[in-house]
Amino acid sequence: MDDKHTLIYATIDDDQQLKNIKNYFLTQNITLKLDDSVDKIDRFIEIIKKIPEIASKLDVDEIEKFLNSIITLMDSLDSERTNFYGPLIASLQDGAFDGVGVKSKSAISARILSHILLTSTNMPDVQKEAFFGTLNMHSRSQTMDKLIVDKKMLRNFFTAWETSLLDKREMLRTFYKALITNGRVSEGTSICLELLQTYSEKEINETIDDAKECARANIKDNSVYFFDCLLNSPAFDNFKKVAPLWYELITIFTKGNYLDYQKFAKANSSFLKELEIPEEILENRMRNLTLVSLAEKKSYTPLKEVLDALGFKSQEEFEIFQVKGWKYNNVTSRINEITSEVFIEKNNHRQFSQGQYIILSKYIDSAIQFCKNTIENLEGISEESKEILIDN
Repeated sequence: MDDKHTLIYATIDDDQQLKNIKNYFLTQNITLKLDDSVDKIDRFIEIIKKIPEIASKLDVDEIEKFLNSIITLMDSLDSERTNFYGPLIASLQDGAFDGVGVKSKSAISARILSHILLTSTNMPDVQKEAFFGTLNMHSRSQTMDKLIVDKKMLRNFFTAWETSLLDKREMLRTFYKALITNGRVSEGTSICLELLQTYSEKEINETIDDAKECARANIKDNSVYFFDCLLNSPAFDNFKKVAPLWYELITIFTKGNYLDYQKFAKANSSFLKELEIPEEILENRMRNLTLVSLAEKKSYTPLKEVLDALGFKSQEEFEIFQVKGWKYNNVTSRINEITSEVFIEKNNHRQFSQGQYIILSKYIDSAIQFCKNTIENLEGISEESKEILIDN
């Protein structure tokens, strides 16, 4: 939680904190009963239910200070009752917490919910509710890069909460959708594939919607290369039977070229409309992938060959494509006017074959062994130094 502001009401007892908060609400023309004869948890819940109303009145800095005071009070309450967490988590997701970016009201709510998520480890039901709330508000504020949850933490949650299969699927689904919505497609795809693995062969048809959403996100994002992983998943293999056009399209994006895509697009124009992806994005993505394939064959390619492969009628069209595609860091190209060749440089492979996996594995094993040898040598030098010092 962001603690840059001093927590207010932090050095006085609970009853006085409640009275001070009541008076603060009055300054905002919000009336609270807060009967002193009522249990302080019930008074706290009354405050919690008014959080959306006061959030709509305060600016970002003021709401952050106010919520810090609420968390301070929550952490200091001397009670075994925990029934206030549900209303608190719900209030923090109200529409009053709006805006985008780290300085928005929604981002402040996300930080408070993250605090609850991290500090409620002994309350599985509360932590689970805080998990969904945290994802929701980070997604709303578009601050998924500040999210404290990762795959390892998620697996720990599954164990700690004794999560049912249905709950596990719901959490994975919520997580991957939030990631994809906020542009973290690689991580979202990884989580989605983990979700799809929870389905048996008999349940495979239940994965269709998730698989389509994952594929759609990968097609739109120029920075990701998960197509071969998708095709190797049973959920996507199932597309051969239940959604053959989807399977054909993903196959083209995995190992086809722009001309293959053009042929597919002409034959299946109505299907492409169902994708809900603008035609320009589809074409640019496929041209980008085709450039990567050309680079995998050779660094220098005749200009005419490049123009033909990308469906351009002139060098000018290709140059416009280059300018628009400068932000994609997976492939770059430069025209050599003298030789009429195009230098193409890639940073990714379109497919990661079994042979490449084996080579990479060998490199990793060699690197690990090198590190082990280095450590042993350093330890040997250390022991020799000790012996020399003792002898002297």
